[in-house]
Amino acid sequence: MQVSGGPLPTDAELYYVTNRRHRGDNRWTPDSYGNDPSSHGTENLRFGKVVLPYGPEEAQAHLGRDCGFGNGDGCTLSEYLVGTTDAAQIEAFEERLAFEENDATQSRKRFGSTRALAALQEAMEEGSDVLIFVHGFNVDWWSAVASALSLEFMLNRVPGKRVRVVLLTWPSDGKKIPWWS
Repeated sequence: MQVSGGPLPTDAELYYVTNRRHRGDNRWTPDSYGNDPSSHGTENLRFGKVVLPYGPEEAQAHLGRDCGFGNGDGCTLSEYLVGTTDAAQIEAFEERLAFEENDATQSRKRFGSTRALAALQEAMEEGSDVLIFVHGFNVDWWSAVASALSLEFMLNRVPGKRVRVVLLTWPSDGKKIPWWS
């Protein structure tokens, strides 16, 4: 992800929206997300950020590889990024809902979506475009993260206007269950 021809950063940052069930003891700093819906219902959207440390030299090698359609091999870059997820940090933006309040009186500053959208608005005000990425069927959490980051790297491999990719990930489990899948 080159910005104005500069070197790649050592951490990739990705904002996400999901209704997947969190994995780990703390839902605000989960280990990952599973292939099943949130225990609070399929309509329970969580907003957050993933910070993924990676090797800039390795990523640059994938971005420089000619795969027949010009430089950049997003598929192998995505596979490489999946292999770096052990050191990733996930932060879910807390939805501090006061259930005694209705939507009309609920304070907007309590919503995790407000925090995520404010960060994206700041990126847009600095000149970035924002692209929403929705993955396909039968994709686990880390593959979705790696695909979205790979897309962002590919879009930003040439100096110029920056693109921020936001991942919209859903509990795709590879099963064909009517009304559920």
